[in-house]
Amino acid sequence: MKTKIISILLLTLFIFPSLLFAKRANIEYPDKIIIKNIEYKASYEMGNLFQKAYIEARNIETDKIIWKKEIYQITLNPIMEQDVQWVMIIKVEMKDNKLLISNENEQNFLLDLETLEIEKIK
Repeated sequence: MKTKIISILLLTLFIFPSLLFAKRANIEYPDKIIIKNIEYKASYEMGNLFQKAYIEARNIETDKIIWKKEIYQITLNPIMEQDVQWVMIIKVEMKDNKLLISNENEQNFLLDLETLEIEKIK
C-alpha cells in the first residue's frame, strides 16, 4: 500500500512539476477606491503571450462597469513560467482628479478620470 502511494506521488511530481515551482499562489489586488458611488479597482487579462492591466470604474449601487481602461501591457516570454513575468498593480490612489497607479516594476501612471487619458510618469 505504501509503495503504491509513493509511486503515485512520484509520478505526480514528474507529471505536474509546475505545481511545485509556481511563484505566485494568488494575485494580490490593491485597495479599491470609492469616490461618489464609483469604485475604482485593478483588474487583469492574462493570455499565453501577454498580460494586460486595467482600471475598472464600477457603479457601487448597480454593480455595473462604467468603463474599463487598459493601463499597460506586458509581453510574456513563452519559454519562461508566466506567473514570474506578471507585473501587478500595487497601489491606486487619488491625486487631483486623477488616479495615480503604481506597479511592481516601479512604473507610475496617471489616469485622468475626465478624459481617460493615461500619462506615464517617473
